[in-house]
Amino acid sequence: MFSNSEIDLSRPLLSNDELASGDHRNEFEEDTTDDDSPNSARAILQYLWRQRSRRSLFCISAPLVATLLAILVVVLLSQPRSVTDVIVPEYDETLAYDARLEKYQTPATAQTCPDWSTPFPSPYNDFSSAHAQLVSNISFSLPSSTNLTFFVTRGRPVRGNFIIHTQRSTTDEISVDVIAEYDDSLDGREALNSAKGCLSGKEDDGSERGFLLWADPKSRQDMLDRVRFNISVHLPSNREFHEFSTDFTNSIVAHDVGEFFDLWAPTLFGRLRFNAKNAPMIVRTLITSEAYVSTSNAPFDGGFWVTESAHIQTSNAPIKGQVVAVAQEKAKEISASIRTENAPILAALAITSDFTHVKLNSSVHTSNGALQILCPRSSLVAYPSLFVLDASTSNSPASILLHNDFDGMFDLQTTRRIWGGGKAEIDLNVGRDPLGKNRIRNLVFDRQDKAYKAGKIFWGEVPVEESMGDVRLRTTGKDVTIRTQG
Repeated sequence: MFSNSEIDLSRPLLSNDELASGDHRNEFEEDTTDDDSPNSARAILQYLWRQRSRRSLFCISAPLVATLLAILVVVLLSQPRSVTDVIVPEYDETLAYDARLEKYQTPATAQTCPDWSTPFPSPYNDFSSAHAQLVSNISFSLPSSTNLTFFVTRGRPVRGNFIIHTQRSTTDEISVDVIAEYDDSLDGREALNSAKGCLSGKEDDGSERGFLLWADPKSRQDMLDRVRFNISVHLPSNREFHEFSTDFTNSIVAHDVGEFFDLWAPTLFGRLRFNAKNAPMIVRTLITSEAYVSTSNAPFDGGFWVTESAHIQTSNAPIKGQVVAVAQEKAKEISASIRTENAPILAALAITSDFTHVKLNSSVHTSNGALQILCPRSSLVAYPSLFVLDASTSNSPASILLHNDFDGMFDLQTTRRIWGGGKAEIDLNVGRDPLGKNRIRNLVFDRQDKAYKAGKIFWGEVPVEESMGDVRLRTTGKDVTIRTQG
């Protein structure tokens, strides 16, 4: 029992509110409810709240909330953020490299290095210069029948342009005119005289002929940068040429190649190697057996019709490229690759041939730039033909427009996220049967969800694997789409 000293008799045991509510249970009365019942848990919380022990309530709820958050994080992380592995192939320093040009390094290896012409006023004004501009030039002729025609820069870096004009020369040889623009000053003349333009090549059999632009390594780079060298080339009226190679990788020389495409009177080239750095390239459509094109930190714009392969690369700059595979035999396989990074690609890939089962094996890769691929069908193509593509970008949309006669497998992948992310989509526009047999156009999925779709597109019966193309298209964070022409 309690003594009077232990109880304050002046304070009512129950308040009026408690009496009215009927909630007058003795705090010291034993709880006979089941501890595991919801009522027991509620009673405990009510007791804690009445005692205003919010700190105790926090201590109980905080671990529970933390546990729930941990479970949520695990669930989110367990969701594959990406079902794809997007990797841009490494920049290939040797893509357009021609080892035969290594022996042409200095004027000592050249056949002749004529003096620059008497200067005359430039028709162009360079308002960034405090001096008037002068022009000097040298000219050469190269035989058009050599196995290799080449153009190289060596020594100190120079700046300029390499231009192959559409207009033909008036002779049966390749004409080369080199025009130098420079300041009308002592420094300008010294800078020009430190550079030499030379005719080079193999003297024993004449199988290699070309032009060497050499700048003295001891010359002042700041003044040499004020000189602009324009290498101007005119081809004869021949309709067939052997190999062409350029190597301007130690300088900043832009390529500008004219239009030589004519189906009815084509100009054919052997293997082409255009090699530069930090300079743009424009190559209007050429017909060649093989094309190897490389620059860096500058755009490429151009196209090739090829019988063997075409490979185009740059870095940190956009590409607008066209490759048409021209097959000259049944089941011929032709390869194509287009590569950049941190920039968009607009590519057109097609096949033209009178032979069936021609295969174009292609790859197109970039990062952080939109990827758009067009696959028009040439009117001069036999059905079926096989189109194989491996293409990717990142953080940007990727799409391909396939011609209606495509038969093959597809694999579309992009990033999966709980909120947002990209979608994998197929827009199948059914046109006429390319064989005119009223076959049904089929779309069959092997896998189908928001960010990953894989399956087959084909006419009629499922083709045998040897007759099927294969399109793989990947990105991250944005939509990836296949459309077919109607």
